[in-house]
Amino acid sequence: MCEIDWSATAAWVQAIFSVLAIVAAIWIAKQSADQSRRLVADERKRQADIVASRIAMQLGLFAQELETRASHIEILRPKVVSGQIIQRDQLTALLLPSKAEWITDVRHQTLVFDRDSGIRSQTVFDLIDGARQKIEVSILSHGVLESTPEKSAGTLDAIADILTLTAADCREVEAHLEAAHQLNGDAV
Repeated sequence: MCEIDWSATAAWVQAIFSVLAIVAAIWIAKQSADQSRRLVADERKRQADIVASRIAMQLGLFAQELETRASHIEILRPKVVSGQIIQRDQLTALLLPSKAEWITDVRHQTLVFDRDSGIRSQTVFDLIDGARQKIEVSILSHGVLESTPEKSAGTLDAIADILTLTAADCREVEAHLEAAHQLNGDAV
C-alpha cells in the first residue's frame, strides 16, 4: 500500500499557494498601475480641455475684434480715395488690434495639448503678434511715406488683408480646438 507523506504534501500545497499568492500580487499591482495610468491620462485630458476651451474662446473673441476692425476699412477707404486725410491716431484707434496679452498667459499651457493642437496654437499666436506689428508699422508710415490717395488706399487694403487673414487663422484654430477637444457641447 502507498502511504501518503503528509509533510511532503503540506510542502507541495504550501508551494502551490505561494506561487498563487505571487501571481495574485503581480496581478493586483498591474491593475493598480493601469488604473493610475488611466487616472493620470484622464486628468491630463481634462486639463487640456480646459486650456483648449480658454484658448478657443479667446481666439473667437480676437477674431471678432479683427473682423470688426477690418469692417472699418470699408468706411475709411472711400474717404481716403476722395482725398480726405485721416490722422494716425484715428487709424490706430480704428484699425490696430488690442495687444493680445492673454497669449502670454496661455502660451506655455499648450504643452498639455497633443502635438497638432500645440503646433497650431503656437503658430496662430505668432501670427497674431506679427499681424499687430505689421499693422502698427503701416499706420506709423501712413502720411510719412504715402503722398497719394491711391497709395493710402493701398495701405488700407494691405491692412484689411492682414486683419481678415489673421481672423481666418484664429477661426481655423478655434474650430480645430473645439473639434479636437469636443468643446461644442456634444460631448457626454
